[in-house]
Amino acid sequence: ALALRVRQVLADDPALRPHKLSLLVNVLDGVAVIGGPVPDAKLTPAIESAAAAVPGVVRVKVSVWEVKPSANPLADRLGEK
Repeated sequence: ALALRVRQVLADDPALRPHKLSLLVNVLDGVAVIGGPVPDAKLTPAIESAAAAVPGVVRVKVSVWEVKPSANPLADRLGEK
């Protein structure tokens, strides 16, 4: 239930909402572990502070990696073959 609240807070955060992040969230003993691709690594502090504000979260660990959106995903996929 706590992980769901963290996911909802991240989805509703005004600084994060425009990015439509797809992050994995697990919470164990009050420690929220959040990871996944982000368009800009500078979003990490916003992710940490939003998750830390959830009642019941005592610590936050964020492991994200920067993935720049492609202008043409189909061309990228075809280039892989």
